Amino acid sequence: MGGILAQRFRIMHAMMIGAILACATNLLFVVLTYNPGSLPIMYMAVIFDNLAAGLASAVFIAFLSALTSIRFTAVQYAIFSSLMTLIPKVMGGYSGAIVDNMGYPFFFIFTFAIGIPILALIYFVDRHIVIGDNDDIYGDDNNDGSGGNGVGEKLSKTNPNLTDTKEPPRASE
Repeated sequence: MGGILAQRFRIMHAMMIGAILACATNLLFVVLTYNPGSLPIMYMAVIFDNLAAGLASAVFIAFLSALTSIRFTAVQYAIFSSLMTLIPKVMGGYSGAIVDNMGYPFFFIFTFAIGIPILALIYFVDRHIVIGDNDDIYGDDNNDGSGGNGVGEKLSKTNPNLTDTKEPPRASE
């Protein structure tokens, strides 16, 4: 599902959808804490959480791939993927202590709240950086290169020498 989403939508829109779903599924576990022993709610929470995590991970891999340079793909992707897991691994070590001190409802609300700044970060990156050649910098999807402004191929999204436009910088620059 994440791969299809990454192909059909702009990468940052797909990232936003994946982040919202991954963030929101933590609230299903809050519902589960108030309904202990409810197998249907547990199944729903686990299924939706796994779907959201898989979708968000696939889109994020596409995002990281778009950030890497062709010349240094292996090194850059290794660094990006390592940095991607650094904070979750460090914070994950303290999750048991948080649950012991505050309880499961607080923990899952806290994990939901951690996702809110990520949504803001995705929004700001989407506004200021072009990710990959297929990112629609002009806000249309007609793929004719004119961007709906009648300029034609001079302002093509795939033209790497767009020096006379107000195009935001590409992630690889």
